[in-house]
Amino acid sequence: MRAKPLLPLLTAVLLAGTAPAALAQATVQIVNINAADVGFNDATPVAPQPGNAATTLGQQRLNVFQRAAEIWGAALTSSVPIRVDAQFVAQTCTPTSGTLGSAGTLTVWRDFPNAPRAATWYPAALANKLAGTDLDPTSSDIRASFNSNVGQPGCLDSSGTPANFYLGLDDNPPAGSIYLLPVVLHELAHGLGFQSFTSGSTGERIGEGTQRFASVWEQYMLDLGTNKLWLDMTDAERQASAIRPRSLAWIGAAVRAAALGADAAATGRPAADGRLSRLRADGVLDRGRTQLLVRGGTLSTEMTAGTAQFGPLPPVAALNRPLAAVTDSTGSPLACNSIATSLTDQVALVDRGTCTFASKVRNAQSAGAVAVVIVDNQATVPPADPGGTDPLVTIPAVMVSQADGARLRSALGGGTVGVSLSRNLLQLAGGDASGRVLLYTPAPFQSGSSVSHFDVSALPNLLMEPSITASLRRAIGAPGDLTLQLLRDLGW
Repeated sequence: MRAKPLLPLLTAVLLAGTAPAALAQATVQIVNINAADVGFNDATPVAPQPGNAATTLGQQRLNVFQRAAEIWGAALTSSVPIRVDAQFVAQTCTPTSGTLGSAGTLTVWRDFPNAPRAATWYPAALANKLAGTDLDPTSSDIRASFNSNVGQPGCLDSSGTPANFYLGLDDNPPAGSIYLLPVVLHELAHGLGFQSFTSGSTGERIGEGTQRFASVWEQYMLDLGTNKLWLDMTDAERQASAIRPRSLAWIGAAVRAAALGADAAATGRPAADGRLSRLRADGVLDRGRTQLLVRGGTLSTEMTAGTAQFGPLPPVAALNRPLAAVTDSTGSPLACNSIATSLTDQVALVDRGTCTFASKVRNAQSAGAVAVVIVDNQATVPPADPGGTDPLVTIPAVMVSQADGARLRSALGGGTVGVSLSRNLLQLAGGDASGRVLLYTPAPFQSGSSVSHFDVSALPNLLMEPSITASLRRAIGAPGDLTLQLLRDLGW
């Protein structure tokens, strides 16, 4: 058997022992590696939170980690305890962006007893499960580090108030807070194996000496442009695949069955007319890929669009209206101020920047718009789903790429442009035409996010998308999520 360290070994001293999860199908142990008085050992007094009765900040944090360990332990099977070295330490954070946490396997293993595939890297916890023994009893399996700066001035406080971690366990986080439990579930999933060990930025595999070996992920990643598995690609082909937006599909049987069958599993009946749909976490059966069709002058095309996380989804019956470029009361296309021009029965075209997505949409809505198209101010393709919450928004909104926004503005300069906005229920949001779930492959490559997450176009938002969204709760498997199913495909 062979093992290779994947992350730098930790040097922090184990101060508080281990906290084993309740005996279940697998035992997940949270190992507190924080120094005295910080992180999990922070003695700052706090009020109890729903489901979390601890009265110090450190113990409340540890209780959230313990609940996440219990959830994963109940869902997995392994005769070998899964040990997670965990800590809260200061990490990068600015008023507008920051790291919440990170986790990954400490080592990868190949050619161990009972390995399903020869010459293939597996994460430590999964390798132990498959081998039926702890391949390295002296080391933990996963390392998790979370940002102790969250909630402090200068960290995610662009709204004027720092965004705190919510440490309750009741699935009811206050607006504006960051629900820690789903964040921990997300990061532990990376440590359990929800990550590629093959470099997406170079396409190169992990090696020993002059030899390179595939990771278990590669056998399930199909490039839709070339119809080749990563397993069968050259380094250059994998590198190109990692930046081909929405063209890399996961073909594992468990994920695909759950994505196509969650409707029937949850309700006892198949999706109407064979349409691809899944059960949203709030119980709404309505899945479909957002479509934005544009026609005007010489422009006749479908544009990739990100769907806003606030307001209603685009309608199933297409909304066909003329597009109108917007300027607000200051003459800006950002629409951060009131809009005097009537937008009645039109789709507003506004630019991203300065103010929140929801405020732009609300201003356009007040002027009579029936929908909003936001133009990204970054070159990333595909565009993200505009985030935020606002119960006062009653019209759908989408975002298009910077390049597509330029095309729309150019077409408007030559005359009337019409748009058709709808949801295609014949195609699963976050999947290809055959219902295979997509992995996140934006251009340019995003280190730490690309390839090792589900695509952001999935609806409902999935736990293993690259950014945690306010709608997420504790679901890790179908019908509300697909993370557990992907781990099953890997061998869990």
